[in-house]
Amino acid sequence: MALVRIIDLVVRVIRYLATPEARFLRAGLVTVAVCGALVGAAGVIWLLAQLPALLGTVPAGQ
Repeated sequence: MALVRIIDLVVRVIRYLATPEARFLRAGLVTVAVCGALVGAAGVIWLLAQLPALLGTVPAGQ
């Protein structure tokens, strides 16, 4: 029963986001998603750069 209520809530939110009144909310959600993707990508790049130190190995060029 809880799953049905969650699905119903998701459907209502999607229907609301489709209305013209929700254009600023959609813009905000897109902004948050893009910024989150950029921060996540920077975090992955940073983690990959730290990987040799975390594994205790030194790159071949040094």
